[in-house]
Amino acid sequence: MEKIKIGENIKLLRRKKNITQEQLASINGVSIPAVSKWEKGVSFPDITYLPVLANYFEVNIDDLLNYRKELDENDIAKIIKECEELISINSIEESIKLCESYMKNYPSNYKLKFKLTHIYSLAMIKETDLNKEDITNRIIEILEDIVDNTNDIELKEYSLMQLSSNYMIVDKNDKAEEVLKKIYKPNCNPDVMLPLIYMQQDKINEARKLMQQNLNTSIGEAITSCMGLAISYYSYKDDMDENSIDYSKASMYYQLAIDIDKLVYDGNQMGSFLNSNLAHINLKKGDIKASLMYLNRLVDSLEYLGTDIPRQLNKIAYFDNLDDIKKEESVNVDVLQILIDSLNTTFINLKGNKEFEDIISRIVNLRKLVNKDNK
Repeated sequence: MEKIKIGENIKLLRRKKNITQEQLASINGVSIPAVSKWEKGVSFPDITYLPVLANYFEVNIDDLLNYRKELDENDIAKIIKECEELISINSIEESIKLCESYMKNYPSNYKLKFKLTHIYSLAMIKETDLNKEDITNRIIEILEDIVDNTNDIELKEYSLMQLSSNYMIVDKNDKAEEVLKKIYKPNCNPDVMLPLIYMQQDKINEARKLMQQNLNTSIGEAITSCMGLAISYYSYKDDMDENSIDYSKASMYYQLAIDIDKLVYDGNQMGSFLNSNLAHINLKKGDIKASLMYLNRLVDSLEYLGTDIPRQLNKIAYFDNLDDIKKEESVNVDVLQILIDSLNTTFINLKGNKEFEDIISRIVNLRKLVNKDNK
């Protein structure tokens, strides 16, 4: 690394921290002219100062020597879109290589790394021939790096959640439990009390927004619990012991989740897709007629939403105070194509059945309308 580059890095980091050369000199116990010479590239800091500088600027020594301008939200959004577009045209390997390249170039941008793990997940969904265990282990490696090094508490906790989920995929259930317990869970949630304070302060809109966020979270947890209970009685695993299956209980909990979703979200969140779980249960039981009925209900729900997929949460009456989700804040997913691929794989025994083929055709046609509307 050339001296002039190191000097530029120190100057950029100092300005980012909004301190003077005099303050930096005082921290390191050197003269102001010494700092000036570093930044001009006239001289190089003694090696003993590098750990002190790195610690003060909250970077590692490699970052100090190879400092790059921190990516902003727009930069990250462009990177994610670039990687996602490669996935959409089935250039899976190129997308993964691009992800790796960006992580190498920005090793300390943990927000970027977290979002790139979603690209790996999309790759696994899109490309069935990928070695899913290798990809999952790579996601785990990235998430472990984030958890160990980020100072962003919220990002760390999101990463712990994802890490737990990926540990489960590779049957490291003890680790999944261990990291999940690292997430801070306060006994008292301040978000429950804050709306009351806001109302006392006549901040009505802020109060409503926070209460709607709480409501959305609580309902989501209820639906997730129903799904978990259903899976405990019946899962998609082909080797599941028939004696441990309770079709009735599983159907009951899936139906409860669908009913909650329909009541609150108008079938917008998970309800329509949960019909596929009920369809699978009935197919396993040998009731093809009931299985096709639930698949038709799934498509009915999607067609009801029309081109509004995914739907903005604030278009639902219960959540009209919530903000729009900006496109750059989420990874675009071709939900309908994923659904088509999933149904063709999961319900392969129905291939050739005219009613099933009509169901697939309806989703294909709806996907064309959605994609046309989003252009």
